[in-house]
Amino acid sequence: MAQNAVSYNSEDGIVFLGQAPVKAVEMQANLTFPIDGKLYPGVLFIPQAMEHKWAIYFHNETLIFVRS
Repeated sequence: MAQNAVSYNSEDGIVFLGQAPVKAVEMQANLTFPIDGKLYPGVLFIPQAMEHKWAIYFHNETLIFVRS
């Protein structure tokens, strides 16, 4: 897990495009995410500590959440 968490520092998220969980779950949600101007492709959040469990990327108008 530690090796996985460290690898996110060099990742831009493109390798996760088109991948889906082994067992996908879909649910309805009314979420809004305020942004400052325009949201650019790439990294939004990278885990910096073991207790940070998700890496978040934005590509192709899609938020990509990857469990660390």
